[in-house]
Amino acid sequence: IGITFTKGADWTYLSDAEMAQTLNAGQEIMDINTLEKVLSETATVYDMSVSNTDGTNNVMVLYENTMLTAFKEVTADEYAGYLEDSLKKVEGQTYTRVSKENVKLGDTDFTKLLYSVAVDGVEISQAYYIKTIGKYAVAVLVTGLTADDITAMEAMFS
Repeated sequence: IGITFTKGADWTYLSDAEMAQTLNAGQEIMDINTLEKVLSETATVYDMSVSNTDGTNNVMVLYENTMLTAFKEVTADEYAGYLEDSLKKVEGQTYTRVSKENVKLGDTDFTKLLYSVAVDGVEISQAYYIKTIGKYAVAVLVTGLTADDITAMEAMFS
């Protein structure tokens, strides 16, 4: 999708095996042909997960074949609507959208949804960066303690 993420010295990527164990997913995606093959068989592929040492800040990248989940190609706005509907159903967490805007990560345009998330009486910030390409949706999920953490992590993309 034309972005790279440069992690801080105290950040760690999950290995493919850790991704598979944690997310019941995780196959190294070497090129677009491999991604398309995997997505033709599996609706959602988690491609990357990285977090700082204490786990308070993390970034995940996932790809979704919307033909398998929504049964059609969708726009970024439609995908955002599906996402918001699913977030309302998450038990034990309350998502409140703070903003929706168009942004760039690196040189790539995304729709950004910023949320305040209440979990067990604690507020955290979470941003979803959404891009659709034909029948595929890309979501970059960025989680931090505050909105400032989210902004700092945006700067780690190029």
